[in-house]
Amino acid sequence: MIELTDSNFEELVYDSDDMWLVEFFAPWCGHCKSLAPQWAAAATELKGKVKVGAVDATVHTVIASRFQVTFGFPVIFLIYPGGIC
Repeated sequence: MIELTDSNFEELVYDSDDMWLVEFFAPWCGHCKSLAPQWAAAATELKGKVKVGAVDATVHTVIASRFQVTFGFPVIFLIYPGGIC
């Protein structure tokens, strides 16, 4: 799993030719804590097919607000070259 931040998101995700699964999480969120092991396992299982990343939305608020993630964690987006699902 790749840690995504306000400073690397554009380069790693938007400028990529790869498909991404991106989780926006809050470290205090119980659901996010429960998802963490499965998210790491998904990153391993999908390696070479889909890139898997995570954004701490409480720290990286610029990119979180761009995706309108303000509460209700976790939030997961499928981002593909040229668009978002």
